[in-house]
Amino acid sequence: MRYGQSCWRMLVVTIIAVLSAAGASAAEIKLGNWNIQTLGYSGDPQTVFAGDYIRKPADFADLRNWRDKVGADVYFLQEVTSPAAINEVFPLSDGWSFCISGQYAVDENLPVVWQLNARMRSLRQLTALNLRF
Repeated sequence: MRYGQSCWRMLVVTIIAVLSAAGASAAEIKLGNWNIQTLGYSGDPQTVFAGDYIRKPADFADLRNWRDKVGADVYFLQEVTSPAAINEVFPLSDGWSFCISGQYAVDENLPVVWQLNARMRSLRQLTALNLRF
């Protein structure tokens, strides 16, 4: 099994387990899929592609604004080239956390480690998984 597949499976299993054990009322989980376009951060030694466009503080503020407008509980991001850049859009200090998979995780030999977002912790129970495409 590839590293990215195990990360996604762990994410789904953990969400279902936590939500089903949390209470008796149903809740919705809003998932967001975001191609964030070469999200890089100046000075991050762990940037995958050093030549990528480096975001400015105003860019990060704009991305946080869009994050809040979408209002998803879980975001699946593509084209992230820097862990520090993820933290600028989804700050750990605000209760966000992230699981990194794909090329970066494989290159860095990272274990699958993540926690639920604080917004996720407040959801009660997942009674049915209704995927709408």
